[in-house]
Amino acid sequence: MAKVALRFSGDIAGVAFIYVIEQEEDFYQDGFSYRPKLKEIHTQMRLPYHEVQKSTPQEVLHMMAAKYIETMQQWLPKKKIANFDWK
Repeated sequence: MAKVALRFSGDIAGVAFIYVIEQEEDFYQDGFSYRPKLKEIHTQMRLPYHEVQKSTPQEVLHMMAAKYIETMQQWLPKKKIANFDWK
């Protein structure tokens, strides 16, 4: 399990992470954006509908946590946000 300690400092004031659970796969696209003027990260990521449907609430929370960590590790290095240590 990865250990992640995000400290919002420097050029990040907040993170909005929205989980999307849609039955139709093509309806919604994942997205990740950084708004420098607001110093905010906005992201919308899909969780697999059928996996969520057959999972317990605790399993869904684990899926959400794993998706959050995976998304941040994938996208933060690409955004090169000034004064923000994502590691």
